[in-house]
Amino acid sequence: MAQAREAELGGERLPDNQVMDALRRYAVAVSPTHKGDRWELARLKSIVHDPLADARLPSVTATYTGVSSETVRREMTLLQSVLGVSQAEMRMVAR
Repeated sequence: MAQAREAELGGERLPDNQVMDALRRYAVAVSPTHKGDRWELARLKSIVHDPLADARLPSVTATYTGVSSETVRREMTLLQSVLGVSQAEMRMVAR
């Protein structure tokens, strides 16, 4: 899949950033501007220790087991925001 995306970009190599890089940058640049930054930073810190944090940004998929649906919703919303900012503002992911 990554090779197909690279070809679509005209042979440009995809950024080699990991989810962990995006989480850390988001925690510094974006979270402090949110009203619930304390809780958001706690969630980001826990996600950094998840195997997902080692994945390359272009290959992110999610699988959750053993947690409540509310936890999944909160964390997916947060990850959606992190990935959106990583792409649009931090240029960590190719468009």
